[in-house]
Amino acid sequence: MRIDDLGPLLRYHRERAGLSRRALSALSGVSETAIYDAEHGKPTVRLDTLLALLNVLNLSLHVEGPLVAEYERTLAPSDDAYA
Repeated sequence: MRIDDLGPLLRYHRERAGLSRRALSALSGVSETAIYDAEHGKPTVRLDTLLALLNVLNLSLHVEGPLVAEYERTLAPSDDAYA
């Protein structure tokens, strides 16, 4: 998926969930204007805004790259650190 597809994907999921922007705003704590901006691909939408919307819409963000596996093996904090 390309970053340009994220806005339409958010809108699709919001509409399929039967949510207005107002309802999604109430559930996510994100303003209706920010939801509009995210759905229309505005490049200045904050990551925390996107994550809040993705969470309410039951979507997740996945980071991929050639060094992700190495990072996870060697540098990522272990779950034990939070126990």
